[in-house]
Amino acid sequence: MNLLLALLLSARLAAAQEDIAFEAMSEPPLSAPLTEDADIEAQTTRVASLLRCPVCQGLSVAESREGLSLAMKDRIREMVTAGYTQDQIIDYFVERYGETIVLLPDQKHWLVWSAPVAALLLGLGYVGWRASRPAPADAPQAAPTEPAPEAPADEYRRRILAELEDV
Repeated sequence: MNLLLALLLSARLAAAQEDIAFEAMSEPPLSAPLTEDADIEAQTTRVASLLRCPVCQGLSVAESREGLSLAMKDRIREMVTAGYTQDQIIDYFVERYGETIVLLPDQKHWLVWSAPVAALLLGLGYVGWRASRPAPADAPQAAPTEPAPEAPADEYRRRILAELEDV
């Protein structure tokens, strides 16, 4: 009897938590709920592949087998079944985990991603421009160098070696 009561309470609690989670969404579903299992799985995998696993490094929720990722994938499946769009689901997870949960960079950060490429292209262009320029014809030619006069240190060394030879 106590077991039955505990099961009923846990089922009711789970349903209440699910209702609270969907009430926390800022807007209702924009599309009609999906009914085909293949469509639900395809949409779930598509959205899960756009989200980063909070536990693993470099894996998406679709690729990870961690408990948190599996729970996130179940939540995505529930939301897809309820009719939420991909953008709504991603916004839901961004609210909870921050922007780092999204694998693809946001479009508002385009300068951060394009600046290194632009710098590399400018550098290669400059090197190519400098390499293709002919050497100026009136550039002074290097004069043949004469041996440098003996430095004082060399003179000192020569005298020490000469004295050592005498000993």
